[in-house]
Amino acid sequence: MYKHLVIWKLVDRTLAPALANEAETILRGMRSSMPGLLKIELASVLGGDETAGDLVLYSEFSDKEAYLDYDHSAGHQLLKKLIGSHRRQRMGADYVVADDSDQQQPVGANKTGTGIT
Repeated sequence: MYKHLVIWKLVDRTLAPALANEAETILRGMRSSMPGLLKIELASVLGGDETAGDLVLYSEFSDKEAYLDYDHSAGHQLLKKLIGSHRRQRMGADYVVADDSDQQQPVGANKTGTGIT
């Protein structure tokens, strides 16, 4: 499973709830029309100090190819335009995790999962 996480700091953090609501309209269309998009959510961050972000996007894709389809989609371009004009800073991370159907092992566990190797 391919995961994509983005955190934005806005020029005016009071706009975060309104931007999240406007983005929801775009996301609703993407959820129903993009094969391989398993989950996507965008929300305004609850409170926080000056080091906290203002908006966060969390998404899950079946694989990297599905993510690349999302990345080049019209909906993603609309999101970038909507948020980009208000952002002060953007931080992101993409990462891969085993599917729930795979037998996941804790980090550092041996093959039986009972101890550190």
